[in-house]
Amino acid sequence: TLEKEAPRSLLLARALMVRGQAQAAKGDPAAATKTFAVISGMAKNWGDAAALIGAQGQAGVLAANKQFSEAADVLAKVLSGVDMTKIKGEYVNAAIDLADNQRAAGKADAAVTTLQAVAYLDVEAKAQARAHLSWAKALAERPEAAALAAAFDQAAIAATTKGADSATLAAAKALAATVADKLSKDPTVSATDKAEYKRTITLF
Repeated sequence: TLEKEAPRSLLLARALMVRGQAQAAKGDPAAATKTFAVISGMAKNWGDAAALIGAQGQAGVLAANKQFSEAADVLAKVLSGVDMTKIKGEYVNAAIDLADNQRAAGKADAAVTTLQAVAYLDVEAKAQARAHLSWAKALAERPEAAALAAAFDQAAIAATTKGADSATLAAAKALAATVADKLSKDPTVSATDKAEYKRTITLF
């Protein structure tokens, strides 16, 4: 097996990741957590990439069990020594996952702070759109018109990002419509702005 023939290979970390995902999908979170912990524990052999893979797996299991605060802690730890203004690849996805878990744990402000660091990085379109959508979701939880307006802007960016995946585009469009509806009922928003939000929705 790969575990015996190449115990220091990063391919083993990825193979274990697949095993952990399969275990989680079969409804065995304990086994999945153990597998992901093995990956994280071998970071000395496999490097930072393996530590990230393990953390993402563990966080996924925790989030599936609605342990969002714990999932956020796992991701925050693996990202703690990383310059968030220079991250790429899976580190960006991990940062977005961190923000999603922070928001789900009731820490929308922390999620916004996380996303402000990564949403405008020069990364692939799929990740960038996800970041803007996550940012929009965090802002949309606030009741004030200024936050909702900012949420609409972030959702609009996500909804119009070329190269984004279809699920993200659909979710961004739906969120923008929901936020626009909230703004249309807010007496502090001008009639002109309400009309502009309504018009913009038709452009997506």
